Amino acid sequence: QAVTSISTPMTAKSHGPSPISRLRERRLVDAQAPAGRLRIVAHAAGGAGFGPVHRPDIDRGIFGKFLQPVGYEALCRFDDGESPQPNGSSWYVSMKIPDPAPATTFHYRAVHMAWNGTTPTFESYTPGTSNAGTTDGRFVVAGSQHPAEASSGYAPPYNKVVIVVKASDLGLNPGDTISGFVSAVSQTAAGVITGLYDQMPDSLAFTGSYTVNDNQVCRPNAAPTAVLTATPTSGHNRLTVNFNGSGSFDPDTQPPADTIASYTFTFGDGSPAVTQSTPTTSHLYTRNGVYPARLNVTDSRGLQSTNTAQVVIQVGRARPTLTPPP
Repeated sequence: QAVTSISTPMTAKSHGPSPISRLRERRLVDAQAPAGRLRIVAHAAGGAGFGPVHRPDIDRGIFGKFLQPVGYEALCRFDDGESPQPNGSSWYVSMKIPDPAPATTFHYRAVHMAWNGTTPTFESYTPGTSNAGTTDGRFVVAGSQHPAEASSGYAPPYNKVVIVVKASDLGLNPGDTISGFVSAVSQTAAGVITGLYDQMPDSLAFTGSYTVNDNQVCRPNAAPTAVLTATPTSGHNRLTVNFNGSGSFDPDTQPPADTIASYTFTFGDGSPAVTQSTPTTSHLYTRNGVYPARLNVTDSRGLQSTNTAQVVIQVGRARPTLTPPP
């Protein structure tokens, strides 16, 4: 699968005089996200920072999914925090993206929640290089910022950061490869010195390899509902019954909506089931009896109905029901 799952133990390294919690795991998972979004979840446990910053130390890692073509969604979960955060603090996720073949070089894109007042700014940007010539997401190339979508936020109890941006702002398309993520919390002092409080996975090295999927990968897929009617439902031997499953439906209606791809009729008399792409069929009953006819449907993404859609067909005269004397 293009979206894979990994789980590896890692340890966060301390950068500064405060203790930093142990990073226990990092996992990329197939979590539900709105259509056209990338969702990254970073779970964390609280810990003391240095200076005036109260921030959660990263404890569990990054969870994510790529969806195209609309956008990218980053969701970072933490223990309960506070708002506002100190001016100059930034909570970012940066990615390393290979340049088109045959090039062997890379470029970088990132998203962050940055504090330069009493409310945060959510945006995507191109990370700049440090004085040492490295790129990790702390620094921003002037003029590269793009505002995030209005659904981005940092709300009470301040245990998650949600950043939603357009895929076009990141230059991502289905099939593209991401050659690793790095995430950190940084603090800039006097507009000159930028320090780090915490890093994920356990350094500023980009880790992992991931493939961008399209929207279909993460769309919810609820089971379709089979609906069966029959005419007639009773009659003499050699009874021909017309069955209709056109009332069947799929609840996944967001574009591109799921449809009913196939209908499977069973007639209850031991004859073979009939599977077809159309919702109507007929069947000839040649023996007296009572037969439970049923319908199962399969949607356009291969999920089958789980409800019981049944019509009881009575052929010939019904046998009398004997009631024992009191």
